[in-house]
Amino acid sequence: MVEKEQELNLHLIGSPGTETTHVIRHDEPLKVYDPTIVTLDGIITSPWEFFNKRRPECTFDDCHVVFSKKSLSITFIVREKDKFKTTVTGKLKRTDFLSSLKLNQTTGYTIKELMEKLKFARMYFKHKEEHKKLLIKLRNFTATVEKTVSEVNDRKTEKGSVINEKIINFTEENALDFVLSVPIFEGQPKVDIPISIEMEPRNGDVILFLIYDDFDEIQEETIEAIFKEQKEKFDDFACIDKD
Repeated sequence: MVEKEQELNLHLIGSPGTETTHVIRHDEPLKVYDPTIVTLDGIITSPWEFFNKRRPECTFDDCHVVFSKKSLSITFIVREKDKFKTTVTGKLKRTDFLSSLKLNQTTGYTIKELMEKLKFARMYFKHKEEHKKLLIKLRNFTATVEKTVSEVNDRKTEKGSVINEKIINFTEENALDFVLSVPIFEGQPKVDIPISIEMEPRNGDVILFLIYDDFDEIQEETIEAIFKEQKEKFDDFACIDKD
């Protein structure tokens, strides 16, 4: 005869007036999952936002913060002595549109390439009406590259010819400067980025270069301000400057 499985209920009485019930199962036991290491990545303010929402589990003597300007990151370590600690890293990342621009670079754009690049970039312009005006200027851009050939024949240089190029017939109506309003880094406020355009003849074509002379300085000042602000917020924790 096959015995019928029964469920055994074990009643334990705890403190007066409190009853707890334990169920002994005859089937497979419930699965037990091992603890896992938690690693989270986000924007530069993510470590502080994590702490702000999880304050009870983040004690000052069991957490620390690592600041790295070289990698533009802040890392918050929770339960630092625990094998299954939680690590929250926030990074400064240049906004995608700004990163895609050839700003202050030695490679530039042809007229057609710059038109294509800015065609759907109206949202990044400080003055939206300037976007349309700029595209019209690019479409109607007129300038001529003049080539001249000069002979070279002296004691220091071998005989030969040199092709010289210069831009002529350029008018003020072709001025292409504009102002963007975008965050330098993701998750940060928008800043004005005034861009001037310099031109250079190259192989019979006009190449345009996007220039913002103060960009490197503004970017460095932004990084310094962000790290200073975050470090002040974590002042009660052990803070480590990695580099």
